[in-house]
Amino acid sequence: PFYFDMPGTFRTNPADRDFLVRNAAESGSQIIRFGVDMDDFWTSEGTFDFSALDRGLEVLDLNAPELKAILIVKCGMPHWWMKKNPDDVTAYYGNFPIHPQKDRQALASKKYLADAAAGIRALISHLRKSPYSDKIFGIGISEGWNSEWFWSYSDGLNRPARSGFSKADFAT
Repeated sequence: PFYFDMPGTFRTNPADRDFLVRNAAESGSQIIRFGVDMDDFWTSEGTFDFSALDRGLEVLDLNAPELKAILIVKCGMPHWWMKKNPDDVTAYYGNFPIHPQKDRQALASKKYLADAAAGIRALISHLRKSPYSDKIFGIGISEGWNSEWFWSYSDGLNRPARSGFSKADFAT
Protein backbone atom coordinates (compact mmCIF):
# COMPACT_ATOMS: atom_id res chain seq x y z
CA PRO A 1 0.00 0.00 0.00
CA PHE A 2 1.12 3.51 -0.80
CA TYR A 3 -0.14 5.08 2.43
CA PHE A 4 -1.63 3.99 5.71
CA ASP A 5 -4.56 6.03 7.05
CA MET A 6 -4.23 6.42 10.82
CA PRO A 7 -7.40 6.45 12.92
CA GLY A 8 -8.47 9.62 14.72
CA THR A 9 -7.24 8.15 17.99
CA PHE A 10 -3.66 8.55 16.77
CA ARG A 11 -4.13 12.33 16.80
CA THR A 12 -5.26 12.39 20.41
CA ASN A 13 -2.89 9.79 21.86
CA PRO A 14 -0.10 8.82 19.48
CA ALA A 15 2.09 7.11 22.10
CA ASP A 16 -0.60 4.49 22.74
CA ARG A 17 -0.99 3.96 18.98
CA ASP A 18 2.68 3.54 18.12
CA PHE A 19 2.02 -0.05 17.02
CA LEU A 20 -0.04 1.35 14.14
CA VAL A 21 3.02 3.18 12.83
CA ARG A 22 5.01 -0.05 12.97
CA ASN A 23 2.16 -1.91 11.26
CA ALA A 24 2.16 0.67 8.47
CA ALA A 25 5.89 0.22 7.91
CA GLU A 26 5.66 -3.58 8.05
CA SER A 27 2.82 -3.54 5.50
CA GLY A 28 5.07 -1.78 3.00
CA SER A 29 3.50 1.65 3.31
CA GLN A 30 5.74 4.56 2.51
CA ILE A 31 3.48 7.25 3.99
CA ILE A 32 1.04 7.57 6.84
CA ARG A 33 -1.83 10.03 6.88
CA PHE A 34 -3.26 11.51 10.03
CA GLY A 35 -5.37 14.46 11.06
CA VAL A 36 -4.62 17.57 13.03
CA ASP A 37 -7.54 19.70 14.22
CA MET A 38 -7.30 23.47 14.65
CA ASP A 39 -9.09 23.03 17.96
CA ASP A 40 -6.13 20.90 19.10
CA PHE A 41 -3.48 23.56 18.54
CA TRP A 42 -5.17 26.98 18.46
CA THR A 43 -5.71 27.58 22.16
CA SER A 44 -6.72 31.28 22.12
CA GLU A 45 -6.42 34.30 19.89
CA GLY A 46 -2.79 34.49 18.77
CA THR A 47 -1.76 31.49 20.90
CA PHE A 48 -0.84 28.10 19.47
CA ASP A 49 0.32 24.87 21.09
CA PHE A 50 1.67 22.29 18.65
CA SER A 51 2.93 19.83 21.28
CA ALA A 52 0.35 17.14 20.42
CA LEU A 53 1.25 17.30 16.72
CA ASP A 54 4.94 17.24 17.56
CA ARG A 55 4.35 14.15 19.71
CA GLY A 56 2.63 12.41 16.77
CA LEU A 57 5.55 13.21 14.48
CA GLU A 58 7.98 12.06 17.16
CA VAL A 59 6.14 8.72 17.47
CA LEU A 60 6.36 8.38 13.68
CA ASP A 61 10.09 9.12 13.73
CA LEU A 62 10.83 6.75 16.63
CA ASN A 63 8.87 3.81 15.22
CA ALA A 64 9.39 4.10 11.47
CA PRO A 65 11.96 6.77 10.61
CA GLU A 66 11.71 6.00 6.89
CA LEU A 67 7.99 6.86 6.70
CA LYS A 68 6.68 10.26 5.61
CA ALA A 69 3.39 11.87 6.67
CA ILE A 70 0.45 13.53 4.98
CA LEU A 71 -1.28 15.82 7.47
CA ILE A 72 -4.99 16.39 7.06
CA VAL A 73 -5.68 19.78 8.64
CA LYS A 74 -9.28 19.97 9.82
CA CYS A 75 -10.17 23.64 9.63
CA GLY A 76 -13.01 23.67 12.13
CA MET A 77 -12.60 26.79 14.18
CA PRO A 78 -11.72 26.38 17.85
CA HIS A 79 -14.49 26.64 20.42
CA TRP A 80 -13.12 29.93 21.78
CA TRP A 81 -13.48 31.43 18.29
CA MET A 82 -17.08 30.28 17.97
CA LYS A 83 -17.98 31.85 21.31
CA LYS A 84 -16.38 35.10 20.19
CA ASN A 85 -18.11 35.06 16.76
CA PRO A 86 -21.69 33.81 17.27
CA ASP A 87 -22.90 35.33 13.98
CA ASP A 88 -20.44 33.12 12.11
CA VAL A 89 -21.38 29.82 13.74
CA THR A 90 -23.52 27.26 11.91
CA ALA A 91 -27.23 27.84 12.37
CA TYR A 92 -30.11 25.93 10.83
CA TYR A 93 -33.49 27.04 9.62
CA GLY A 94 -36.16 26.91 12.31
CA ASN A 95 -33.53 26.68 15.06
CA PHE A 96 -32.85 23.05 14.15
CA PRO A 97 -30.23 21.91 16.69
CA ILE A 98 -26.63 21.73 15.64
CA HIS A 99 -24.42 18.70 16.15
CA PRO A 100 -22.01 19.80 18.92
CA GLN A 101 -18.96 17.96 17.57
CA LYS A 102 -19.52 18.43 13.87
CA ASP A 103 -21.24 21.78 13.33
CA ARG A 104 -18.94 24.69 13.89
CA GLN A 105 -18.49 27.81 11.83
CA ALA A 106 -20.66 28.60 8.84
CA LEU A 107 -18.58 27.47 5.87
CA ALA A 108 -19.73 30.46 3.82
CA SER A 109 -18.69 32.99 6.48
CA LYS A 110 -16.18 35.46 5.10
CA LYS A 111 -14.84 36.03 8.61
CA TYR A 112 -14.21 32.31 9.01
CA LEU A 113 -12.35 32.13 5.72
CA ALA A 114 -10.15 35.09 6.68
CA ASP A 115 -9.52 33.99 10.28
CA ALA A 116 -8.82 30.34 9.44
CA ALA A 117 -5.88 31.48 7.35
CA ALA A 118 -4.10 32.60 10.55
CA GLY A 119 -4.26 29.08 11.99
CA ILE A 120 -3.04 27.51 8.76
CA ARG A 121 -0.17 30.00 8.49
CA ALA A 122 0.86 29.33 12.11
CA LEU A 123 0.82 25.57 11.48
CA ILE A 124 2.92 25.82 8.32
CA SER A 125 5.38 28.16 10.03
CA HIS A 126 5.72 25.71 12.92
CA LEU A 127 6.22 22.74 10.59
CA ARG A 128 8.94 24.54 8.65
CA LYS A 129 10.91 25.09 11.86
CA SER A 130 10.18 21.63 13.27
CA PRO A 131 12.87 18.96 13.60
CA TYR A 132 10.34 16.73 11.80
CA SER A 133 9.85 19.00 8.79
CA ASP A 134 11.53 16.42 6.56
CA LYS A 135 8.78 13.95 7.54
CA ILE A 136 6.00 16.00 5.92
CA PHE A 137 5.11 14.72 2.47
CA GLY A 138 1.96 16.80 2.04
CA ILE A 139 -0.83 18.73 3.72
CA GLY A 140 -4.52 18.40 2.94
CA ILE A 141 -6.92 21.14 4.01
CA SER A 142 -10.35 19.87 5.02
CA GLU A 143 -13.52 20.73 6.92
CA GLY A 144 -17.12 19.61 7.18
CA TRP A 145 -18.67 16.46 8.60
CA ASN A 146 -16.56 14.11 6.50
CA SER A 147 -13.75 16.55 5.70
CA GLU A 148 -15.47 17.23 2.37
CA TRP A 149 -16.32 20.94 2.78
CA PHE A 150 -20.07 20.56 3.13
CA TRP A 151 -22.64 20.02 5.87
CA SER A 152 -25.33 17.41 5.61
CA TYR A 153 -28.20 19.83 6.32
CA SER A 154 -29.71 22.61 4.28
CA ASP A 155 -31.41 25.82 5.36
CA GLY A 156 -34.92 24.32 5.15
CA LEU A 157 -35.34 25.37 1.53
CA ASN A 158 -32.62 23.02 0.25
CA ARG A 159 -30.31 25.95 -0.46
CA PRO A 160 -26.59 25.40 0.19
CA ALA A 161 -24.54 27.57 2.53
CA ARG A 162 -23.72 30.82 0.83
CA SER A 163 -22.06 34.11 1.46
CA GLY A 164 -24.47 36.69 2.82
CA PHE A 165 -26.41 34.23 4.98
CA SER A 166 -24.66 35.42 8.13
CA LYS A 167 -25.34 38.96 9.30
CA ALA A 168 -21.62 39.16 9.99
CA ASP A 169 -20.88 38.76 6.26
CA PHE A 170 -22.24 42.20 5.63
CA ALA A 171 -19.62 43.69 7.94
CA THR A 172 -16.68 42.17 6.05
